[in-house]
Amino acid sequence: MEIAGDEWVDPAPLDGPIAEAPAFFPTAADSGTIYYTNITERKPYRARRGGDGALQIEPLGLESVIHAFVAPDESFVLVDARADDSHGKADIYVAFATSDGGWSKPANLGDSVNSAYSETCPSLSDDGKYLFFSRYDEPDEVAQIYWVDSGVIETVRQRQLIEETVYDSIAWALTKDRTRLEGIIAHDEDYFSFHPGGLDGVHGYAEFERGFDLWMDPRFEATSTDVRQFRCHLSGSGEVAWFSAILDDCYIWDGEPGCWKDTRWTGVLEKRDGRWQIVQTHFSFASDAAQSD
Repeated sequence: MEIAGDEWVDPAPLDGPIAEAPAFFPTAADSGTIYYTNITERKPYRARRGGDGALQIEPLGLESVIHAFVAPDESFVLVDARADDSHGKADIYVAFATSDGGWSKPANLGDSVNSAYSETCPSLSDDGKYLFFSRYDEPDEVAQIYWVDSGVIETVRQRQLIEETVYDSIAWALTKDRTRLEGIIAHDEDYFSFHPGGLDGVHGYAEFERGFDLWMDPRFEATSTDVRQFRCHLSGSGEVAWFSAILDDCYIWDGEPGCWKDTRWTGVLEKRDGRWQIVQTHFSFASDAAQSD
C-alpha cells in the first residue's frame, strides 16, 4: 500500500513467487528485503528484487518456523520454534547472519523470554531497544503481549562467540591454523594453563608459544575434537566470561594414537579490543574412587 497524507491507499499484491505462496507474517529490512513464512511449508523465506526489478525468493534454511522477524540491518532474525531445548512449547530463538550469507544455528533466548507456555510473534521496537512477543499464558490459551530489554539478544550473541572461541582454541589443530590460536590466547605474562600431564602448568604466553614446536611438528596430527556440556557465565560488565565443558581431544604422535577422553575443562576469557581471548584454562581427569582410596 502507498501512503497518501495520513492514509494508506491503493493496496496491490506483490509480484513474482511471493504472490503465489501463502505468505504469512511479513517483515521488511532497511534494504527493502522482505522476510515471510510460507505457512503451508512452515518455512521462512526472504524476497529481494533482482536486477530486472522482479522479486526473487530464497529459503532462509530454518525449519519449522511460523513467525520470523528480521533486524533492520539483517544481522539477525528472531523466530519461534520448538526444539530439544525448548522450555515447554514454542520458544523464541535468534539466528545470526554468517559471513557466507547464511544463518547460525538458532539459539534459545532463555528464561528471561521463554517459559513453559508458548511464546510467539517476536518483534523489535522501532529504536531496537525492546523485544516484544506473545505468550499464551491466559485461561483457554489466550495470549498476552510481553516485552523485555533487547539486550538479551546481544547476550546470546556473545555466548555463541565465546563458545566458538573456546572450541577453536582446541580445534585449530585439525587444520594447524596457528594464526587462529595466536588470536585466541592472551599475549601476556598473566596467562595460565594447567594440564593433567604436569603439575607446574604453563605460565605466560611466551611459555605457551613454545608448544607450537610440538603442535606444528609433522609427526603430530590432531584427529578429532568434541566439546560438549558447554556452560558459560558472563560478568555484569560483559567483559569477562567463565566456562566449563567436557572435552575429547584425540591425536596421533609419530604414528601412535592418543586421546584426552572425558576431560573436565574450565577457563576464563576477557574481551579485549572487541574480541574474546582466553586468559586461563584448567584441564583435569576424573579420579578413580577405588584408586584414590
